[in-house]
Amino acid sequence: MPTLSLTIPANAGVPNELRQRLDRWLRLLDADEGSRCDIVLAAWEACVNAMEHAGSSEPIRVHAYAKDGGVCIRIEDSGRWLERRGASRGTRGHGLTIMRKLMHRVEIDRRNDGTSLLLCRNLARAT
Repeated sequence: MPTLSLTIPANAGVPNELRQRLDRWLRLLDADEGSRCDIVLAAWEACVNAMEHAGSSEPIRVHAYAKDGGVCIRIEDSGRWLERRGASRGTRGHGLTIMRKLMHRVEIDRRNDGTSLLLCRNLARAT
């Protein structure tokens, strides 16, 4: 099974390349459009969170792989989780909620040397 690995500069903003390459990879796995859209959005949200909260200039690492009829995507940073101060929750602060709604499994591992977020979802196949 093919895997996908990307390294994203921490201060670059989440590039469209992430969406495009992840969608292309999911097509190789014959994922249906709904699954692709949900997975790409969840991964994008995870990368945005890593960039905003890691407090590190080190790049974000993304590794996606197929597993047991689904996919898992691991997003890792080298920083320590920082809360955004002064930001209204109104339109912000919903990334983890979105990820949990779109994916079957969301695991966060906060360590001294960085944070790792694992997103997993079963795939519906395209017909």
